[in-house]
Amino acid sequence: MDYFTASLSRYGNIQCLFLKNMSDRRIRRLARQADLVVVILHQDAGEVREYFEKHSRWFGNCVYILNDYLPEKDLSIEELSRKYRIDQMRIACVPYNTAYQEAVRTGTQDRYLRSEQVPCLFQAHMDFRKELVRTVRKIRKALEYSAL
Repeated sequence: MDYFTASLSRYGNIQCLFLKNMSDRRIRRLARQADLVVVILHQDAGEVREYFEKHSRWFGNCVYILNDYLPEKDLSIEELSRKYRIDQMRIACVPYNTAYQEAVRTGTQDRYLRSEQVPCLFQAHMDFRKELVRTVRKIRKALEYSAL
């Protein structure tokens, strides 16, 4: 989230909430009042199904991010869009990237993201940096939509 928060700082106060405990009324109220809710999901059909069955009705303006995305896995962006009737402009992904995960673990993710070459395990299919930039664009567009 650090990458996204820094990229979106001109939009004002960005709050990051971990919504693991959706039974907490305060968390639900904050999320309902937000201009935009960014929902980060693992590319796991069971987790995604549970989210949409139990929690999706609480939020209006949402962007969904599939984290550690692998194009070859069974739940693709297209499948998520079709199955849950979400505009693909509201779905983004952060590709699976072991080098980035190691940079996060060691606290060097800023240096990693600024480096000239950002390797991605699945470089032939997806470019890690381009997907991050594309995700920021989708979030910005949703924020601009909420301001109308």
